[in-house]
Amino acid sequence: MRKKRKPAKITAEHEPDPELAATVDKIVFRVRVLASILIGCGFLGGIAIARVGVDQTWEAWQSENWPQVPGTVTESDMTFSSQSHPTDNREGNVVRGRREVSKDVWSPNLTYEFELDGQKYEGHRIAVADIPLEKHSDATEAWNRYALGNGVVVHIHPVDPTLSVLEPGITFGAVGPLIIGTVVCAIMGCFEWFVLSKMLVTLVDGLHKPAGIYTVGTDGRLQASNRKKKG
Repeated sequence: MRKKRKPAKITAEHEPDPELAATVDKIVFRVRVLASILIGCGFLGGIAIARVGVDQTWEAWQSENWPQVPGTVTESDMTFSSQSHPTDNREGNVVRGRREVSKDVWSPNLTYEFELDGQKYEGHRIAVADIPLEKHSDATEAWNRYALGNGVVVHIHPVDPTLSVLEPGITFGAVGPLIIGTVVCAIMGCFEWFVLSKMLVTLVDGLHKPAGIYTVGTDGRLQASNRKKKG
């Protein structure tokens, strides 16, 4: 019968080098600092996007109370474009790589004239934040509603009449950046909290430790090495 091998004894020579572990911990700490900076930039980007959404939502809400004057459509056109984005190529629940998916969208291009205090102006906006139309039926309806020569009701922007709109009120195009920016800030905030919590635990713990060689545990706390530094 074959004798079972005894498990090898772990000696001090097999223990990880504390100096190497300390060097690795320094690198990890620096990577965390860099990650924190990048995540912070992403958070600021989310705030910037949300700020645009706040301004557009406020303007769209205020547009319902703007003064109204009659106007006439002088130019009417519809721009067609195809947008593509990558998506999973699925067969049931199995993902078989990636593929490009195209989506057709239509964007109305209008010019309408109106008169305010004896002066003529031109406007181009339908709503505060116009977005392309994905359905051909919606594009056809917009085309018929704002056909060349049709009369329209223009809601006058109180500061710049050229920024007037035909359809007042809050739309998804106006509030969309606010939603996106809020989601980005929430995600970046969670990542930032996770990274900073590890860094702060390490820094605070280090202030109360005597000089020596330490390694960073999975919880971010410093752990003293049992192995003495080589002389």
